Amino acid sequence: MISIHQLNYAKIQQEDFEKRIERAAMRDFFLERDNTQMENYLRQDLKKYYSDESDIQKKLLITLDEFVPAFLDKICVVYDQPPIIDIEGDGNDKDRKDLKALLEEVGISQVFSDNLVKMKLHNTILAHVKYNEPLDRIYVENGYNVGTAKVWELPTFHLEPKVVAYPVILNNQTRWIVWDRLTEAHYWMTTEPKWDEESGLVIGDKYGFNTDSSLDAPDYWPWVIYRYRRHNDFWGNGMDSLVALNRVINVLLTVVSDDSVRQTIRILILGFNPNGTPDTKGSIKTGMEHPIYPGGNYSGANEHPSEILQATLFNEEIVQLVEGLSGLVASLHNVDNFVKRQLKQDLSGIAIRLKNEPLMRSWANDIMILRKYDLELVRNLVQVHNYHRPEKTINESILDALTIDYQQPQVITDEKAEFELEVEKWRNGVSNPVDYILNQNPEMSEKQAREYIRNNLKEFNDLFGLSGVESKPGSVEENINQ
Repeated sequence: MISIHQLNYAKIQQEDFEKRIERAAMRDFFLERDNTQMENYLRQDLKKYYSDESDIQKKLLITLDEFVPAFLDKICVVYDQPPIIDIEGDGNDKDRKDLKALLEEVGISQVFSDNLVKMKLHNTILAHVKYNEPLDRIYVENGYNVGTAKVWELPTFHLEPKVVAYPVILNNQTRWIVWDRLTEAHYWMTTEPKWDEESGLVIGDKYGFNTDSSLDAPDYWPWVIYRYRRHNDFWGNGMDSLVALNRVINVLLTVVSDDSVRQTIRILILGFNPNGTPDTKGSIKTGMEHPIYPGGNYSGANEHPSEILQATLFNEEIVQLVEGLSGLVASLHNVDNFVKRQLKQDLSGIAIRLKNEPLMRSWANDIMILRKYDLELVRNLVQVHNYHRPEKTINESILDALTIDYQQPQVITDEKAEFELEVEKWRNGVSNPVDYILNQNPEMSEKQAREYIRNNLKEFNDLFGLSGVESKPGSVEENINQ
C-alpha cells in the first residue's frame, strides 16, 4: 500500500526538486555570510528593475550579511548557556573520563548549537559522525541537507532513510559516498547514484574502501536526523521567506544608497560650473583640503543657485520600511526586532514576565525536540569511537545514565521581585533555598547546593558579626537546616 506521504513526495520530486536544491544552497550562502554569492543574487535581483546592465555594474552593492544569522540567533536560545552533560549514579570513573574527553574532542557544545541553527533554517539536516584516520580525530559534519545529500526513504516510514549518499571532490573530480542502511553496505561511486525500483538497490559501479574491496559497512550507522517539523516528505521546507526578505532589503539599501550618493554629487557639482584646485590631468580635486566653489551661473535654468542645493531623498522612509519588514518577521516568531534595537525602561515584573514568556515557551519546545537527537548523537560518537579505537573502548551502558541539562537562557528579569516571591514560597513550605540554588545552577548536586548556602551564610556572619543573631522565621538558616 502506498501512503499519502509517499504520493506527496513523488509529486514534489516530479515537479520541482531541482528548485528545492537551489533554495537550500541559497540558505547556506546567506547563513554563512558568503558575500560573493550574496552579491551575485543581488545583481540578479537588480536586473528586474534596471533595463541597462551597465547601470548595475556602476553601483556599490550593499548586502546585509548579518541579517539571517542575527535572526537565527534570536530564535535559537537553547544553547546560549552551555548544556550540562552528566552521568547519574555511580559509574566507572575511566568511562566517565574517556567520555568527557571524547565530547571535548568534537567540541560538543558548538556542534549542538550549529545543529540547532541549521535545523531551524533548513527544517531537516543530517549530522554525520566521522573518523579521520591520519589525524586520529573524531568529528561531526552537519552540513547535509536537501541541497547537499541524496536520501532514499524507508518504504514503510518516510521520515527515516534507507540510503544516504553525498558528493565529495577528490583530485578535482566528483565522487559519491554511499551508506546503505538495509544491506549494511558502504562504498563510493564515480557517478551519481541511481535507485532501481525493481531490484531495490542503488545501481552503478561500486568501490569499497577496504583493501579487500569489501563493500561491508562499519558496525555502526553514523547518521543522526535533526528535524524541526514533520512535513509531507523527508526534508520538509526551510525558511526561504527569511532569505527572500534579506534579498529585498539588499535591493532597497543598494538602490537608495546609490541614488543618494548620485543625487548629492549631481547637486553639488553638476548643477553649476565649479571652480577648484586642478590636478595634473586638468580635473578638479575633491576633499576637505580642496573645496569646490560655484564659479558661474546654474547651467540648467535661471533660478538662483541656492535653490539647487535642496533635494527630496527617501533614506528615512527606506530605513523605516526595512525596520518594519524585519519587525514583521520577528513578531511572527515572538522575538524583538533584530534590526532595530528598542530599549524599554521601567517595566514592571509582570510586564517583563509577559515579554519573556514567548521566549521561554520556545526554549522549552526546542528542548523537547533536541533532547532525543542530542542523546542519539552522543551515542553515535561513542560507537564510532569504539569501532575505530578498540583499545580505548567506552562501555556503552554508561550512556543509559547520561543526562543533558539545558540551562535557561539569560533574560532580563526583576530579580528583587522574583527573590521576594521565592522567600514567600519558603515560608509556605512549597519551596526551599536548596531548590532555588539548584534551579540557578543545574550543574550542582543537592549536597553542593547545601554547602554553597552554608558557606555564604558563614562568610556573611563572619564579615558583619551576626553569628549570635537568632534566625528569623522563614529565613535561609531555618530552611537550610530543615
